Amino acid sequence: MPKSTPDLSEFEALSRREPKQCVIGRRMESLKAGDQDKLQAALEAEHISHNAISKWLSAKGCSAGDSAIKKHRRQECCCGR
Repeated sequence: MPKSTPDLSEFEALSRREPKQCVIGRRMESLKAGDQDKLQAALEAEHISHNAISKWLSAKGCSAGDSAIKKHRRQECCCGR
């Protein structure tokens, strides 16, 4: 007798929430528009170090470690950018 598959629709509905964001994604949303553009440009500029970005965010009242910045830049974070 074939095994019946349970209805997982309740779990699937709960799984379809907004995608998670990494630390950098959340920090990006908390910044003013002009600062968001600066951060995005810095993230894309290979010559800007993770540490420099971390210090800049700290000066803006946001904290983010080097590893979070590194993961975000490599698109290895959970925000799916």
